[in-house]
Amino acid sequence: MSNYPSIIARPTPTGFHGRYVANDGQPTARVPQLQHLYHRAYRHDLDAMLAFLIDQHPAGWSQLGTDPTADCGWINPLPPIGDRGFRCYCHGDRHEPEALLTKETADPLWHEWIYVLRPGGITVTAADPDGDTWLEPVFVPWSNDARPRIGAA
Repeated sequence: MSNYPSIIARPTPTGFHGRYVANDGQPTARVPQLQHLYHRAYRHDLDAMLAFLIDQHPAGWSQLGTDPTADCGWINPLPPIGDRGFRCYCHGDRHEPEALLTKETADPLWHEWIYVLRPGGITVTAADPDGDTWLEPVFVPWSNDARPRIGAA
């Protein structure tokens, strides 16, 4: 898949609850972006960050940005290439229904990465390249700037 779709989620006792993100889901882009949001935009308030990413945007995202105070609704036509703002599927010019993704509904064929946001950091899980299962998760602490090496030997 060329867009690297992913899931942003919060942990639950049996797995996770999250939302789809269509673009830029590779860890080299997503982990620093989530760390920026956690440290700078939300000043370590994980509950507020999860409320914004998951609860306030139930249809999911086309893309995530770095400034949650900016307009995040869908715009038709889309802004020029290079716009790195938040673009959700439930506000602005789109009004898609809620789409909750869970451990049971996540599909490694359609979701290449899962990012479960936890108090200590991010659990990153990658789809197996064959698209039929998930690889072993990697935990990245919020304070760690290192990029996860998913599937590395």
